Amino acid sequence: MRFKQIVCFVSLIFFTAPAEAYKLNWRDLMHHVLPHHKRWKQVVIHTTVQIFDPFYKPEAASKGSSSKGGKTVDRELPGQGFRQVIYWQENLLAIETQTEKKQLLHYYYEFDGHVVSASLVPNRPFADDDVLPHYLLFVTRNERAWRHALQRVNIPGWEISFYQDDAFNLYYRIGDREDDHFALVDPQTFLLSGLQSTLRIGEEDYHVQVRFHEMTQYNKLEYPKQTDYFLNDRLFKRVNVDAIQVPKSLPLKKLREKAIRWTQEEPTLPLHVDYTQ
Repeated sequence: MRFKQIVCFVSLIFFTAPAEAYKLNWRDLMHHVLPHHKRWKQVVIHTTVQIFDPFYKPEAASKGSSSKGGKTVDRELPGQGFRQVIYWQENLLAIETQTEKKQLLHYYYEFDGHVVSASLVPNRPFADDDVLPHYLLFVTRNERAWRHALQRVNIPGWEISFYQDDAFNLYYRIGDREDDHFALVDPQTFLLSGLQSTLRIGEEDYHVQVRFHEMTQYNKLEYPKQTDYFLNDRLFKRVNVDAIQVPKSLPLKKLREKAIRWTQEEPTLPLHVDYTQ
């Protein structure tokens, strides 16, 4: 216990003080962040999503099956996993969520602010947050688009402060100081490191953390090869990038036709899609 106190004291001296010297406001931070996002013109991302049981209690498991090397082993739910094919270009995002055998479970289509989100299998409902690639929302060099992405993940404010995690790593924190919804930016790379929020279910609060790992360069743009989602510090979802392709064009007409097929609101979908791309 005394060792932890000493480490914390040293951390405050050598990390917190210098950090205050480099305190940035919103515009300063964006000046560093935005140049790192050399936006793709269009991209197709293939991912595999693993689902885990965050309420799994290791002590209830049989001896020797719940831990490995003194660390808790997360309990995967293979039948709940899925694959995704994500199509993206400016003002358009289409996501096909599929089973291992490529059966379509959910289709998400967003164009110019118009959204179609359809669960296609009765016993496998998906919310938008279940399928959205959260890091991709922030792949932009536009400051206004960054603010919009923050609003989409329920971060209303843009105050810049500092955040130190349990491992004494220091981050720039974006969000109101009094709010428990915020984003974290690595102070060395100026890349988005994570998102954090609180989810209230019934009378209980659940802390939700999103962490972006293994930043890998794909066609001159950094993107996380792995994204982990935690509920009260227990892993419940892991997104693994299998491949990223940067084609000359996307199948825009086919993507829109799929959206029309799964919605009764066809007239609300914009008609000015450039199918010649």
